[in-house]
Amino acid sequence: MHHKSFAERRAEAVRAVRVPKSVIAMIADLRSHLQENLEPPVYVSDRRLVKAIAMLQVSDLVIWSSSPCSAAALIRQCCSELETCQAKH
Repeated sequence: MHHKSFAERRAEAVRAVRVPKSVIAMIADLRSHLQENLEPPVYVSDRRLVKAIAMLQVSDLVIWSSSPCSAAALIRQCCSELETCQAKH
């Protein structure tokens, strides 16, 4: 049995998993919040954000390729609820 390395999984995930613009926008909003509303401000580099998005892609690929588990569904539900909340305000 061949076990894929993280680098192989990451490359596969980046090709296969599309990250919705709404998720990218939420991550950007989180970054702004950390920089503008916390004391002391927390800086998150573009490189770290790209890595975080890649990690989401890998987790999505691994979770859904092994079995449709509730973790990915829960993350999607939370994102959806956040979007609904933000739309109301």
